[in-house]
Amino acid sequence: MSESVRSTTRTSWWWVIGGCVAIRVAIPLASLAAEGTALPGLPAFRYGPLYGDANGYYAAAREIVAAVARMALPLVVIAVFAAGLLYGAVRRRARPALIAGVAAAGASSAATLVVLEMRPAGAPVVGWPLLWAFGLVPLRLLAPGFGPDAAFVVGVGISFLAIGATVVAVAYVGLWSSGKRTVGLLAAALFALWPLVPGLVVGERGWENGTWLVDSGLALYTEPLSTALVVGAIALLLRPAATDLAIVIAGLALGYATVVKLTDGVIVATLVGVLLVTRRWRHAALLAVAGFVSAPLFFAYWDKGYVATYDGGIAASEHPFGLEHIVPAWGDSLLFSPLLVALLVLPAMVGLSSLRGAFPKAAVTVPIVVTVVTYSLYDATPIHPRFLYVALPLVLVLDAAGVLSLLSAVRARRSQAESVRVL
Repeated sequence: MSESVRSTTRTSWWWVIGGCVAIRVAIPLASLAAEGTALPGLPAFRYGPLYGDANGYYAAAREIVAAVARMALPLVVIAVFAAGLLYGAVRRRARPALIAGVAAAGASSAATLVVLEMRPAGAPVVGWPLLWAFGLVPLRLLAPGFGPDAAFVVGVGISFLAIGATVVAVAYVGLWSSGKRTVGLLAAALFALWPLVPGLVVGERGWENGTWLVDSGLALYTEPLSTALVVGAIALLLRPAATDLAIVIAGLALGYATVVKLTDGVIVATLVGVLLVTRRWRHAALLAVAGFVSAPLFFAYWDKGYVATYDGGIAASEHPFGLEHIVPAWGDSLLFSPLLVALLVLPAMVGLSSLRGAFPKAAVTVPIVVTVVTYSLYDATPIHPRFLYVALPLVLVLDAAGVLSLLSAVRARRSQAESVRVL
């Protein structure tokens, strides 16, 4: 392929992805602009500004901002120390992966000090409030008395950035797992149009309990950030001839995803296992080590999150996980009806066979399987289908590969039939 053709292809690729990002963000923006009015195929959005767990995340973000103010001097010391280490590493021409690890370790240390200083505020996890607080710091400086209205704007902006990043990551997961640009672009398009699917396939039931608002980013829950981190990391793992830097960034993203949503830790563990099984020893070690950079955050917040909320437990019920929850998880799901599951699973099964190697197949399917298994055993899954959102983009990648494989098979059969007629 000539350089001009390659450049044109790359430009077209980014135009299509940019369009998918615009569509994915435009859907909730349209709902927000029509506040109180239901647009065709969409639920009516009524500004709260905050609902449900978002109040706890907001309170935690405010507490983090306050804790930063109380810890200003120690944080400056850590920043100076980390900057010195980075300067030395750069001067000695250390490997980029090491530089990224040092920078992340410094940020994790500073964040851990802040988390240790903060008081429990009702958020079950700290990853999302921590990032939200980062966006609120300038607001605190400009308008110290800001409230939920201003915080909503910041939170929605971050959520939309995460959703846009997921669209891009989905495209690259499709490209690098199949070797076909068309798979990546179709997967990105499917994810961009997904907010329209619940209303079309499931009806209004698919919008209940804030399910659609979480998916769209308007609810200010953890799912958009969790999904972006996990899918982005998988894209980096699938990158052809992935460098140590790419693997370390993937590990850092997955480690932070665990403090955004605790069950993402299961995905991290299984991806390390996939790398080991496929004999990618170095990548497995780098991914695991980078993932542990966020471990101090996890332990620092442990007794301030679920444990504080549920008086020593991790859920409202005494036995949240069990085999008896499998049937209700799917039979009573607000969103994943039998029809929708069939529409997702059947082309995905075809698409799996079209991926180009053992590692891409495992990297895409194993996170889906562990997510489905984990939340099939959880008692709250029927009314909170959002728990499964982290695996949805990967399913759509398989769907895109399956649809294109079927279309290719149909075209080949028609071509063969026409050849026979000519003969």
